[in-house]
Amino acid sequence: EHHDDHFVTISVDYRPLQHAILIDQIKRLKESAFEKSSTSAKQSFNCHFAFNTQNFNHPTINNRCKQIQANPSNAAEILLRERLIFSVEDLSGRRALTQEEVVQSNMAFGCVPRLDEAECQRSLCYNLYYRTMDGTCNNLLRPLRGAAFRPYNRLLLPEYDNKLSEPVVSRFILSSRKTVQHGEYNALLMQWGQYLIHEMAKTTLVPSANFKSNRCIRVSRSSAICGSGKQKPRQQLNENTNFIDGSPIYGSSVGDLHKFREGKTGFLKTVFFNGLRLLPFDIRKCRNAASCSAIFVAGDSRVNLFMGLSSYHIILTREHNRYVSISKIPNFEKKFLIFNQKKKLYYNINLLQKKKKTKSKIIYSNHFKVIKRNVLILLTTINVNNS
Repeated sequence: EHHDDHFVTISVDYRPLQHAILIDQIKRLKESAFEKSSTSAKQSFNCHFAFNTQNFNHPTINNRCKQIQANPSNAAEILLRERLIFSVEDLSGRRALTQEEVVQSNMAFGCVPRLDEAECQRSLCYNLYYRTMDGTCNNLLRPLRGAAFRPYNRLLLPEYDNKLSEPVVSRFILSSRKTVQHGEYNALLMQWGQYLIHEMAKTTLVPSANFKSNRCIRVSRSSAICGSGKQKPRQQLNENTNFIDGSPIYGSSVGDLHKFREGKTGFLKTVFFNGLRLLPFDIRKCRNAASCSAIFVAGDSRVNLFMGLSSYHIILTREHNRYVSISKIPNFEKKFLIFNQKKKLYYNINLLQKKKKTKSKIIYSNHFKVIKRNVLILLTTINVNNS
């Protein structure tokens, strides 16, 4: 359902486009799977485009499409130069998991599905410019590296009681009587670190049993990936991408984006409460008008754990909407570009430190330097997910 949007897939010759904008980026992909493909496959690739229907009515679009297809050697250059198209992601060639599918499988079977395929060729133009919602094809050499809904990679060999899935039983409790205090840093630093971890990892938990006795202690356990724990050791799922790409506010699945995006605009959903712009509330937590728990809806369900953590979600959501409101991009183009451009901007602002007065300077100079000695090596060298 694309409503007023007109989509077309165009086959573009590879060799005659060495100086086109798209091919300029392809040339940088040394030793990529695309470069290693067969000669026939290298001759052309598919670009899934959406035409700007504000400038052309549909009959004109169809005629223009035929003209472009008749001469694919310079198709991409013409489309981009005339601002006729916007690259969009084509999901028809692969499976895209959603949070609902994970939850339903977990409730019904006590295990969770995993993502085992990624089709990058159909959306090559999109993948060259933007990061995907679930992280697939961000790395064209290894399309599943860092993707959501993938098994964690183990630093140590699994140690189960039966070698496969049963947890080791112990009477020892990990605890410390030492109270850690600091005269300079407060709990908000910890919650920023927690937000950063939530960017890269989220483990699915086994559905809690109904404890009828107060004498029982409720203990959570990570859900197993379906098929593991029987002949091979039990594996656990990471629901989020490994990339610092804003998954706590955008989610990690294109199928879940409608929960957080305001219709087909470039804005994220917010509500007014006491004169302030906040995240949407989960109305399912409201028994009636007089009894309603303030549970926020965000890309990561752990948004409500701590007030400081919720604050980071709200601040970054407001920042996204602020950039949309001041964007020079025409309204029609916003719905195609703004989410993808903002995800790029999110990375540049919150991770890179090219300018002294950017948010990256504020956040990382004052927060990340405190913990980078201990975790920087892990963050830069370890692929959290199996690939």
